[in-house]
Amino acid sequence: MKFSIITPVYNGEKFISEAIESTINQDHTDWEMLIINNGSTDNTVNAVSKYTEKDSRIKLINCNYNSGSPARPRNLGLKEAKGKYVAFLDADDVFLQGKLAAVEQYFNDHPDIDCVCHGERHIKNNIAIREDYYGPHTTYEDLFFRGNSLSTSAIVMKRSCIDKVGFFSEEKEFSGFEDYDYWLRLAKAYRIGYLRKILGTYTVNERSEASKISANFENAIKFLDSQYSSWNKKTLYYKLLMRKRKALCLKASAREFIRIRDYKSSIPLLRMAIAYNPLNLKQWVFFVLALVANKNNPHG
Repeated sequence: MKFSIITPVYNGEKFISEAIESTINQDHTDWEMLIINNGSTDNTVNAVSKYTEKDSRIKLINCNYNSGSPARPRNLGLKEAKGKYVAFLDADDVFLQGKLAAVEQYFNDHPDIDCVCHGERHIKNNIAIREDYYGPHTTYEDLFFRGNSLSTSAIVMKRSCIDKVGFFSEEKEFSGFEDYDYWLRLAKAYRIGYLRKILGTYTVNERSEASKISANFENAIKFLDSQYSSWNKKTLYYKLLMRKRKALCLKASAREFIRIRDYKSSIPLLRMAIAYNPLNLKQWVFFVLALVANKNNPHG
């Protein structure tokens, strides 16, 4: 078997069919789709069962409870995967026509590459908002200090990578960064390549709750600190890179607060970002805009 496609799903009855159909409609037919139900409470099981009854390549694996993150269901999928290549497809994303054939050709043309990430079209409210080709970071150092340049539903890796990389971390304190952690470990042991073709769509979900933004920021800082603690080149250069990396994380969280018009919460994050990296002009611009917006709308 050539491809194992791993799809975690939680309460996805409204969109899981589109992900399944996008796999069925591939020109490449040598695949299995492992759909791992992460404790859904809606009619996800029924929606998936309509396909498993007709197509033996589609398999439903049920978790007994919602683990709170996609790490556990992805790991269950990795343990069951039988394909030469493992692809990831989140339940609200889709593969575009020809994705599997294009990826197989890429691996054939680049036998030294162990993991490939292709481009995606970003969709919000059923409207295409941009296209992203990802990259160019391929080493652990660049992926960590310069930022994640991979997308889960655009990743396909050789199944043999599991031998050294193992499985996704299920540590709750790093929830939301289990995929980034996996790509970093992958970069340490294997070679990553980028296929500059749009072969899938990524659904941009609204994350409007301030509590979720705060939790995501706190987990991000914990994750960065844990990674840096094992970095053995703590020279001045890398200390500066780490400060810039944290500043980027702070700015990203501040922008989320600004997006939901919680300007007051964004201000302390931008202050910290400036303290870490005072030479970044964009951080100053966001800071000034947040101050003015908060003054004009302090209860927003």
